[in-house]
Amino acid sequence: MKFEDKTNIEQLIALQKKNEKRSLEKKEEEELQALLEKYAQYKKLNSTQMLKQYQEDMKPRAFKVDGEDVDLQLMLQDYKSAFGKDKDFKEPKIANHELILEFSSPKEAKEFFLDQASKNRSFVVYDVGTNQIIAYAKDGQLYHGNGALFKPGDSLSPTNSKDAELDREAPRPQKSLS
Repeated sequence: MKFEDKTNIEQLIALQKKNEKRSLEKKEEEELQALLEKYAQYKKLNSTQMLKQYQEDMKPRAFKVDGEDVDLQLMLQDYKSAFGKDKDFKEPKIANHELILEFSSPKEAKEFFLDQASKNRSFVVYDVGTNQIIAYAKDGQLYHGNGALFKPGDSLSPTNSKDAELDREAPRPQKSLS
């Protein structure tokens, strides 16, 4: 290999590292902005309201996940790997293309669903209590129930829509005919 080629390769590697650093800094900036917005919401509350909101934000959540059995089986395996050692772990089951998953915090749930979406699994997430759509995944991305792309700092929240109202553009996982 020529000296010039080696120098060019080293320059390309240095440039790639700079790009990766910028990308990471942008993601951190987006997360910080989301935290600042959340802080601004808390700032408007009195101490009683703040405590109530905090408790609501941090209470355990259960979600119903609808999708293809193959994706749900893989998701179930990942869920067991991630949370199976927790003392309060309850074994979830798949029935009628649905899976009920419980998380100790909304942040835990959000991170899990983002990870599953990044693995190119298609699914729809519902709030167990209201059956409202929380999010859906397609093509390696997680979307809010209203179709907006999930961004760093976003939270899982109902969209006031039920399955029948899901936007036709929203990619609903296909159910197998078994």
